[in-house]
This record gives sequence, structure tokens and C-alpha cells, in this order.
Amino acid sequence: DISTNAFIIKGKLTIDTPVATWKVGESNKTITWSSNGTVGNVLLEYYNGSVWGNIATVTAGSPGWTGVGAGSYTWPTVGDGKGANCK
Repeated sequence: DISTNAFIIKGKLTIDTPVATWKVGESNKTITWSSNGTVGNVLLEYYNGSVWGNIATVTAGSPGWTGVGAGSYTWPTVGDGKGANCK
């Protein structure tokens, strides 16, 4: 199909790690992701069962940012996200 209408192609991002439980206070835990297509800034957050907490925003030029394919962020110290339903 050929069209002259504007369209957008979006990338897809998948979190690859963590796949195991991390504990509060653990250090240098690496969050990794893979993507199909180009992705922009990556906002990393955790959920404690009721609110989202910020980990980091990985932007162009940040260590671990590639914009396409894969990326990573090393969380210096796992935050205290108290809750039975943390994600």
C-alpha cells in the first residue's frame, strides 16, 4: 500500500534484567534492556505497590545509552521501596 499520509514508526523496549529479587542496599546492580528500532530516553522506575519511584533517566550521551539495540544502567544502591507488591 502506498500512502502520502504521515505516519510514525515506534521502537519497542524490553527489560532483560533484573530477573531475580534485589534487596534494599545492594550495590551496583545492572538493569539491561533490548530494543527493536530506535528508542529515545529511557525512564527507569520501580513500583512499591502504591507509588512509582524514580531510579534514573538514561539519555543520549549517558553511559549505557545506545538508542538502538540494547542499553544498560548500573543502579549504585537499590532504593528502599517498602511494599509487598514491589516491581
